[in-house]
Amino acid sequence: MTSSCCSKAKIEFNAQAVNLFDAAAQLAGGIHAEDRHGVARFFPITTVSIGAVVVEAGQFSQAEDVANLAALAKHDAKLAGAGLYERATV
Repeated sequence: MTSSCCSKAKIEFNAQAVNLFDAAAQLAGGIHAEDRHGVARFFPITTVSIGAVVVEAGQFSQAEDVANLAALAKHDAKLAGAGLYERATV
């Protein structure tokens, strides 16, 4: 999937996800609820973040190595706030 396809998918998801929330939540930018530990907190309106890693054939011998890089790319995408991050493998 190219960067432009990922960008389009992110924009479309984020545009439609806002409609899952009622008008009050949309105005507030999210909802107040308990997290999985029972702690009350604010959850912003749902968005998607895409982290990608470009891997060349034979570059890795273990699928776990690619999975770890993909997890880091996803983390980078969330931190960047742009929702899309492509991580180099070298």
